[in-house]
Amino acid sequence: MDQIGAFTGLGPFLAMPLKTYSAGMQARLAFAVATAVDADVLLMDEWIAVGDAQFQKIAHARLLSLVERAGILVLASHDLDLIRLYCNKVMRMDAGVAPPMVDVKKLDQLLAAA
Repeated sequence: MDQIGAFTGLGPFLAMPLKTYSAGMQARLAFAVATAVDADVLLMDEWIAVGDAQFQKIAHARLLSLVERAGILVLASHDLDLIRLYCNKVMRMDAGVAPPMVDVKKLDQLLAAA
C-alpha cells in the first residue's frame, strides 16, 4: 500500500473513500494497482496513458519496466511504431479471425496485403 501511495502521489488520500477521488486520482490508483505485480505474461490493450504529463512520464517508465521483466507480451495496438519497438511477432486480426503470426519485420507486407 505504501508503494502504491508513493507511486501515485495519493499518500494520505488512500484512507479516503474512492467516491471522493477525482477521475484523475481514480485513474492513477487503477494504473498503480494494475501494475503493482510483476507478471510472466503481460496482456495490454493499447498503451496506457493516464494522468497529467508528469504522471504519464512515470507511468511510461513503469510500463517499460514491466515489459522488460515479462517473459511474454501480448499487445493489441494500432500504434505501428509501438508494435515494431516491443514485438517480435505480429498478426493482423480481421473479423475475429487470427491468422498465423509472422516476424514483425514483415509487418508492412502484412498490412499491404490486407
